[in-house]
Amino acid sequence: MKILIATSYGFNLRMRNFIEFIVARLLSQKGWQVTAVAEPEQNKKEYFRTDGNISVFKNPSKISIFIFLLKKFIWDRPDIVHVFNMRNNRQGILAAIFSKIFRVPLVFTEYGLLHDHYLITDRDNPYPLNEKLIIDGPILSFLKIFKNRQIKNNLKNYLFHFGLARADSIIFISKHNLEIAEKLGLRNAIYLPHLFDNQRWPDQDKTALEEGKRTQMESNKGKNFILFIGQLKLRKGWDIMLEATKNIDDKLNICLLFVTASANKEEKELGQKIDALGIRDKIIFLGKVDGYALKEVYEKSAVIVVPSLYEGFGLAVTEAWEMKKPVIASDVPAINEHLINEVNGLSVPPGDPISLALAIEKIFKNPDLRQKITKGGLNTLEKLKSQETQNQWLDFYKSFIKK
Repeated sequence: MKILIATSYGFNLRMRNFIEFIVARLLSQKGWQVTAVAEPEQNKKEYFRTDGNISVFKNPSKISIFIFLLKKFIWDRPDIVHVFNMRNNRQGILAAIFSKIFRVPLVFTEYGLLHDHYLITDRDNPYPLNEKLIIDGPILSFLKIFKNRQIKNNLKNYLFHFGLARADSIIFISKHNLEIAEKLGLRNAIYLPHLFDNQRWPDQDKTALEEGKRTQMESNKGKNFILFIGQLKLRKGWDIMLEATKNIDDKLNICLLFVTASANKEEKELGQKIDALGIRDKIIFLGKVDGYALKEVYEKSAVIVVPSLYEGFGLAVTEAWEMKKPVIASDVPAINEHLINEVNGLSVPPGDPISLALAIEKIFKNPDLRQKITKGGLNTLEKLKSQETQNQWLDFYKSFIKK
């Protein structure tokens, strides 16, 4: 069997725990021919194989992507097309269009529908869950392109949502998305649990932590590291994390490791916040960290904190479980669909730095609780890695192809 996966940024060391990469590995192991098309890294053309038999194509040229996909559908026609995410996914739009032209079954997955700037007024609003949905914002029908004189903008809107609107089946890995899909009139949406495997950190990965970053950590040896990973977007709660850091008992001697894929240098807004709070001596800004280097950062951290105000899933939680670290996270969808307070983590009210600081103190001061939630996290992750979860995904693809 053959599957074509079209996604935005992915299929690299940093995104090995993204569902499209994990599903690709699973199908490849089961004998499927897997081809993935993704946005290029640093405007660089790449064509390579990874994890056995997964072919990955990345190209900054729209024409090259068009030609590659056209050839794929004509001469090596896939049995199914799975498009992941709408944003920054021009290859996903093309793959979805070709799937309809060549009558290949189309599946679509979006991590979080509230990332859609047509659906909410302000995508960068740190509290998108509080925004009123613009139900008629996304154009899901071709005829609605002509609903007013803004035909060019309407066409752009329609193409942005083409995979979502025209999919034969939609898979969400968060149940919260099902509620939004129903409001949009999408009747072919289902939920499948996020799948995981034991290949987050491949043995052949030799990525080393940059010397300067390692030196910063070693110069703070003896401190208790807490780890934040996330974009410098307010919905990730980085400002809440900084405020909580200021309020943590000084006797705990904590130091916050700040990892973000969105910047390699400390951005002005972040620096101003750190200085305004007077916590410069409690922060190590690591910026972008990939592969085994990130694993090293996890290993040296005592607690992982996910203070997000909105998440499509919340992968940092599962990576904490993977690394046998206690995790503290905001009580928001979709995190609260798998994190249970004092069972496999600590849950705190979103946007509340005092509660977050108290939860961090609680972890350090209560070793029995720390051990309990760490074990609970491992148990939860094992369920997501189980044969039962794998079979749910495999059965979906098999049954779909038989139609």
